[in-house]
Amino acid sequence: MSSSDTLRRRLTQLLSTDTVVYECRQCGTTCTATDSTCPVCDAPEIVTYRF
Repeated sequence: MSSSDTLRRRLTQLLSTDTVVYECRQCGTTCTATDSTCPVCDAPEIVTYRF
């Protein structure tokens, strides 16, 4: 996935209504709803932000 695709996806998430973002508390990587650990740093703390 290119950086422009990632940016477009992130902006779409942030600007749409009822957006839910899952993010690693340690490194800030965007995760999926099914991730129990971060796919990048393996941290177990995934936070959920609802906009």
